[in-house]
Amino acid sequence: MGNPKRTIVINIGGREYILASSVDEDYAFDVARYVDAKFREVSAQNTGSPPAKLAILTALNIADELFRERKKSELASFEDAEKLKKLYQKLSQALTEE
Repeated sequence: MGNPKRTIVINIGGREYILASSVDEDYAFDVARYVDAKFREVSAQNTGSPPAKLAILTALNIADELFRERKKSELASFEDAEKLKKLYQKLSQALTEE
């Protein structure tokens, strides 16, 4: 069975939120700190915006980071596959030349 759910209190943008979570508490706090830092960054660039708009902008910024990282990962995997394909071709060629 997984970890039992417990209550964790996190702080984002100066407001406390209570989460019921089964993830490691330190991990939950790390994620919350990251979201809080992004929220504060967005807030500093959009002074006077309502909290709901700031939350959406924060979510969009984090989603953008996620998509960029996924794209990098996909590109790296593709490049690795291409290298393996070339290596396989060279090895096959070398073995048939013997």
